[in-house]
Amino acid sequence: MPVEDPYRPAPPPAGLPAAGVDHVRLQYAYLAARDIDGYLSLLDGDMSVDGPGGTVRGREAVGALRGRQLSGGSMSCAVAQVVASGNTVAAVGRYRGDALHGRWVDAEFCEVFALAPSGLLLSQKTYYRVDPPT
Repeated sequence: MPVEDPYRPAPPPAGLPAAGVDHVRLQYAYLAARDIDGYLSLLDGDMSVDGPGGTVRGREAVGALRGRQLSGGSMSCAVAQVVASGNTVAAVGRYRGDALHGRWVDAEFCEVFALAPSGLLLSQKTYYRVDPPT
């Protein structure tokens, strides 16, 4: 009989990584279409988004954040790759356009998502590539 390792999480439910990849791709499509209701349908109630502006928690608060982000500017997102392992999905791509702060943005990103057991998005953390200091 195998011994359970308390430091290793239980394996994710079968199909969770594939569902997670679909949900991550869909969330980018919904946001590009400015479909906040569609986007919210992919989020767990405890969803959190951690990015340069800090952390926002809860489905409604995240929806309000996305609504503000989509209210102006011309930001677009091109996703190059989405990969999954267990309950984690990572997306790599580029944000480009006029952001809400009025400055032009052209930045590569990696966004790491955690999935709830239901397959809904539970958290998102965004990392940007920056040039090293000279």
